[in-house]
Amino acid sequence: MEHKKAVSVEENIADGKKAMDRVIAEQTDAHNAMYRKDVGEIDFVWGTPGTGEKFKHGYGVSHIIAKRDAENGRGIETAHKLVEVIAKGEVCGKNTMGNNTQPRMLISYDGYVALLSLSDGKKNTWLLSGWETYKSMNKKEASSANGEGDGSTVATSDAPMRSRRVGDDASLS
Repeated sequence: MEHKKAVSVEENIADGKKAMDRVIAEQTDAHNAMYRKDVGEIDFVWGTPGTGEKFKHGYGVSHIIAKRDAENGRGIETAHKLVEVIAKGEVCGKNTMGNNTQPRMLISYDGYVALLSLSDGKKNTWLLSGWETYKSMNKKEASSANGEGDGSTVATSDAPMRSRRVGDDASLS
């Protein structure tokens, strides 16, 4: 799928949904599945679910679906939600994580964060490689591209935090 350089959010969601449906139905990759002016082309890679209870060494859409299905039965729903997150979300972080030097980008929208990884084989092409959701301000679920739990650099709470615990002396005198 070849994108125009200027595409509306609605067109991007429609293209992304078609591409995600194809990736899931055919268990294949979709190159140039979506486009964002501030990010560039985004591929959806089928990948592998990973192994064991924690789906270690999994990546891509199959990893996202398998891990979410095991947690709450909403794997395909989560994959479809990430299309909207990518199209409507705000870039909330660019970095590398852990021992991995591969650039990563985080896009957040509506309580979800899509994790994109810069493709090794292509210049300026990002791969959908993970997701995060925030059930509440204090509890976070995460899945990363390496399938080994939380490698997030995103704040765990989007609400202001008190600088002193309840009961601590708040006076400065």
